Amino acid sequence: MSLRVSVTYVAWRGIGGALNVVTLAYLARAYGPAEYAKIALAIGAALLTSSAVYGPLRSALARFSEGYGKDQAILANVFTRASFAVALVGLIAACIDTVFAAFALASTCLAIAQGAFDYAVQHATSKFAPDRVGRLYLTKATLSISIAAIVVGSAAPAWAAVGGLALATTAAVLSFGRAGFDHAWTPLRDLAPSRVREIVVFAAPLAVVGVLVFAAQWADRAIVGAMLGARTFGAYVAVADLMQQLVGMLFSGVGAAWYPRLVEATARDDKVEQARLFVRYVELMWILLVPAIVGLAVVSSSLASVVFGDRYAIDTAWPPLLAIGAGFAGMKAFLLDVPLFLRKRTTLHAGIVALTAATSTGLAFLLVPLFGVYGAAGAFCAATIVGCLASWAAMRTFGPIVPRANSLVGVAVGCGLMFASAASIVAPEPARLAAAVAAGAIVYGTALWLLDVSDVRAFGRTLVSSLGVKR
Repeated sequence: MSLRVSVTYVAWRGIGGALNVVTLAYLARAYGPAEYAKIALAIGAALLTSSAVYGPLRSALARFSEGYGKDQAILANVFTRASFAVALVGLIAACIDTVFAAFALASTCLAIAQGAFDYAVQHATSKFAPDRVGRLYLTKATLSISIAAIVVGSAAPAWAAVGGLALATTAAVLSFGRAGFDHAWTPLRDLAPSRVREIVVFAAPLAVVGVLVFAAQWADRAIVGAMLGARTFGAYVAVADLMQQLVGMLFSGVGAAWYPRLVEATARDDKVEQARLFVRYVELMWILLVPAIVGLAVVSSSLASVVFGDRYAIDTAWPPLLAIGAGFAGMKAFLLDVPLFLRKRTTLHAGIVALTAATSTGLAFLLVPLFGVYGAAGAFCAATIVGCLASWAAMRTFGPIVPRANSLVGVAVGCGLMFASAASIVAPEPARLAAAVAAGAIVYGTALWLLDVSDVRAFGRTLVSSLGVKR
């Protein structure tokens, strides 16, 4: 994969992710804490279903894309059957609880649409088609914010916002993501049963993982809702979503650019190339994403106040904990867990996620009654650290998880300078928030350049040349 392709992945993911953050923030601000709590629950149910049902198929597509020729036909056929099952369950839920029938149907549509979108993105990523990835993300993000504006402007009920997100996601898949599903309906017994079994053995534990990951991410939120009420839950989940969306778009962009290359090297059993790629991947994670997490923690309270407004009454102490927790969760999912997927150790991965979920739930039960939302944020942060330590213990023989000493020192110095500069400027005002972000980025980039961390000067020259920019 060329440097241009890697940059394209990160850029498109960043643009699409930023617009998605704007959409959710806009809905949260427009509907207020209590109504946004309903939207968040519906979206959460959709993401739980998508993660548990479609997440294993997406992971199998990523891991087996270089293998047997009929793997994609197998996965597409399973996806179609799974979608019928999800739709049936959603209809039954709507019939059972008629009060929330509209939310149930909208959530079901969003679950299927999001599953299809993630699968289409993974298919394009596995085919090294960054332009198609970009069109998927940009179409979904643009339609989402446009439909959200129409829904809010027409004073539609909260369930319509969830339905609008489902509609935007479906339109993106139909426009640019159909290639991943371009396989005829075929009995699974006609698609190499032995290969079906191998994929099932890999993917089945991931269904459990999908549920456990959701439990780990939502344990603190659920307990806040149960113990502190809908308005507090709405405010807490809005900030948590903001932090996770921002972190997720950064990590997923870098991961999308490098994970397929690691899979290729693994499929060829090229251990030298695999080690080389992983070392470089670790360097990029530290150089690009560690400062992003530090910077987000510095500005998180002011950012939340500016984005959501006075109705959310957000204190200054707990958003940084959510930002740090989201950062550790990203490092776990996109760095420490990568060797487990490459080695197909999905059962061990499931056990680690179960430990994280249990820790998050237990700590939240203990801390929320004592400290409220501060306790919930602390429980989430502590649980993600436990998960990182467990994943590191499981993969430590695969390779180092910290960069070379000179890179590590450069990142530490740059982060320290960035922290000092941003913290001295930031305030819950748009102008000062923007100034803090800009100052932090400039100071960190300057530190990397002066210290020539990880040959950043040579990288800059190569990037300029790769993008065709004349100097």
